[in-house]
Parts: sequence; structure tokens; C-alpha cells
Amino acid sequence: MEFTTAVDLDSVSASNARAQNTGTTGSFDLDDFYYLFATQLQNQDMMNPVDDTQFLNQMAQMALIQAMDQMNAMTMTSYAFGFMGKDVIVSDFDASGQLVNTRGAVEKVVLYNGAPQVYVDGKAYGVEQIMEVFASGMAPEPEPEEETTAP
Repeated sequence: MEFTTAVDLDSVSASNARAQNTGTTGSFDLDDFYYLFATQLQNQDMMNPVDDTQFLNQMAQMALIQAMDQMNAMTMTSYAFGFMGKDVIVSDFDASGQLVNTRGAVEKVVLYNGAPQVYVDGKAYGVEQIMEVFASGMAPEPEPEEETTAP
């Protein structure tokens, strides 16, 4: 029994070291799955091995999750490229914490760390910051701000 405990502790230590070396501690990707899978195979009880169908099911589930992630990334990228040339209103917070709306045409779309960003007036915005979309040249004129006067 002590041997199994020592191996499990070594596996946990190796997993933690791997997470610290790669800098990813909050996500679980396919490489992590394969590492865990190999560790599970190395440390299984030979008198009571894990059923092969469980391994196949785990691999199929991980492949499905990976495919769904890739499809989601492609969908978001395609969605962002659909804004190209359209007039948009994007929102962002300034240094004082005030919400600032910017109107303009989407000049370009880039992928930054796998996430699509649109450029309006030379500044990058995430797709989630787009508040309104208009056909090119159809954005309404900004409403004049009301002046407040002291009584």
C-alpha cells in the first residue's frame, strides 16, 4: 500500500511541476489529458486493471471537447470578420472609470492570443465590446450632450 501512495504523490508532484513550468494552472488541455492518461496506465492495479472501454470513452470525450473548442474559436473568428467595413459603436472604460462610446468603421480584424479583436479609429477592441452594428455609412450621428447649468 505504501508503494501506491508514494507513486501517487510522485505523480501529483510531477503534475504540479509541469503546471508551474508551463504557466498554465487553471486550464486542462489535450496534453494534460494524455499526461494524466499515461500516469493512470502506469499506476493502475495489475490485479484489477481499468476496463479498456473506460479509456476509449475518456479519449472520445476529450476529442469531442477539443473539437468543440476549435469550432467555437472558428465561429468567433468568422463572427469578428463579419464586422469588417461595418460601422459600429464600441464601448470601453477610460482611466477615470467612465464608459466611453466610440463610433466608426471596423478598419481591420486581428487574432490576438487566439481571440479576435476589431480596430476602430486605430484602437483595438474585443468583439464583446461592440454595442451596435450598422451598415456602412448608416450609423446615426451622435446626440449632442446636454449642458448642465448651475442654478
